[in-house]
Amino acid sequence: MNLLLKGIVRLAYGGLPEASNAQAIQNFKKAIELAPSRIIHHLQPACLYHLTGKDTLVRPELKLCQTLTPVDLDDNDAKRIAAKVTDTGKWPSVF
Repeated sequence: MNLLLKGIVRLAYGGLPEASNAQAIQNFKKAIELAPSRIIHHLQPACLYHLTGKDTLVRPELKLCQTLTPVDLDDNDAKRIAAKVTDTGKWPSVF
């Protein structure tokens, strides 16, 4: 975040909450628990697992992305990205 945006957030909300990869993984697990058929809920943790070096956990999530049926445009995009990552092994720069 740029300095101006951080200042606005600090004024409006008192600052940003603490964040961690472990907390993000817990949040993704909760999202999967609440809506297990959402493809995006499986792609995002796969990306985080990749970024944190937990490579053995990436492939099962990507594989699951390919088997689920998209329910909206976000899921369509997530399924397309998962297929591309599975085929090429390269993550898009947006992650």
